[in-house]
Amino acid sequence: MTTFSTIQSIQEAWSVRKTGLQDTRRQTIERRERAINLALAKGIPNTRDEEWKYTSLRPLIDRQFDLIDGLRHDGGPVDGSLVARINARLAVNAIPIVFINGRLDLSWPGSEALDSDYFRTLSEAELEEDSTFWDEWQSTQGMDQLFAGINAGLAHEGVVLVLNAEQFLKRPIHIIHLATKDHPNAARINRVVVSVPELADVIVYEEFISMDVLSLKPRVGEWTNSLTQFKLGPKAKCAYYRIVSSPNSFHTGSVTAVLDRDSQLDTFSLAIGSRFARINIDVKFTAPGAECTLDGLYLLQGEEHVDHHTTVDHTVGNCKTNQLYKGILADKGRAVFNGKIYLRKDAQGSEAYQSNKNLLLSSEAEVDTKPQLEIDANDVKATHGAAIGSINPAELFYLRSRCIGEAEATAMLCHGFAEECVMKVKDDDARALLRDRVREWFKLFALTHSPSDPLTTKVIDLAARKILNEEKP
Repeated sequence: MTTFSTIQSIQEAWSVRKTGLQDTRRQTIERRERAINLALAKGIPNTRDEEWKYTSLRPLIDRQFDLIDGLRHDGGPVDGSLVARINARLAVNAIPIVFINGRLDLSWPGSEALDSDYFRTLSEAELEEDSTFWDEWQSTQGMDQLFAGINAGLAHEGVVLVLNAEQFLKRPIHIIHLATKDHPNAARINRVVVSVPELADVIVYEEFISMDVLSLKPRVGEWTNSLTQFKLGPKAKCAYYRIVSSPNSFHTGSVTAVLDRDSQLDTFSLAIGSRFARINIDVKFTAPGAECTLDGLYLLQGEEHVDHHTTVDHTVGNCKTNQLYKGILADKGRAVFNGKIYLRKDAQGSEAYQSNKNLLLSSEAEVDTKPQLEIDANDVKATHGAAIGSINPAELFYLRSRCIGEAEATAMLCHGFAEECVMKVKDDDARALLRDRVREWFKLFALTHSPSDPLTTKVIDLAARKILNEEKP
């Protein structure tokens, strides 16, 4: 499929989508069309573009996903056993919002706890006169990117969470995007908007799950294109934990955030399986005193490819960014990390720290990392760095010299590498959930590798148990 035909298919999809929006307000249609035009203005990127130098879109383009009718496969009713298994994965005391094969299921057990005081569907929000939930996010740099624009224009369904000032949600929100069937040409396009006004506080989980994780059965994956947007008011707080666990599937995710005075955003991105994934996270500081934590962990095996691109824009002074991304790669896993931090000329007194570290368990695994700082201010504190390597033989020798077996010593080192990142999560329940997902990856790794290699199996099993602190070193 050529670049021209790809653009043409997006334009055709918009034409069909526009026809289905005739009952929607004219301003909404115009905004959606503007988003599509903005996305297509730069054309389809290729590896000659700096932002896509290490990630080719060819695997995604060649599949010719159906953008027009991505929701026609609803998968039928969901059986009770699956509901129980999904609910068992929810964060402690969380309120679920569940998309099944792209469709929002408000009948899901537990969803009745959602309060109309702050919860609306995307279609409901678009029918309202107040359009600020749309306009105020257009200023972020990420909205001119291809996949964010496709989502803003073509989004099938979505949710809008608008809290009240000083409102504290005691229960976290856990958004689940669940794929249950083999629909190799289906495109799932969902949008999530979260507005946290002055002094409000909320915890949001967003998890992308395919049945591979639950049944361990091979499945031909669909394409999920998500857009999640945050707006934080003065002194607002929000914690956002994002998990992609969809082996054999294609995933393009965009996250944008606008931070006001003295607000605080804590994020963690966990990617533990995708045939192809590109995750863009764009944060913009608009007033002094705001803080942002952008951490992440990616665990890859087979021929999986995960690309993280993060952008933090310090447009004002006295703001702070902390960023740590780590990766463990096995087999022919391929990871890309590109982290950009801009310290503009008015960002005096700001602090920005960025680090990317990678552990390769195979000679065929590959990482391309590019941390970036662009500093136009003279009164700032900023550092950045990257490291790629295998298990340190000296560290392994030291542990073995203390009468620790090779398998257990290797497991301890893997555990320590991953744990540094997970331990930064402040919330106890979120930290426990992330540890549980990491253990799943280790178990899947053990199952998909040759049982004739007892050392590898033992290492992974030990590492999995140690990450959950199920046994002491």
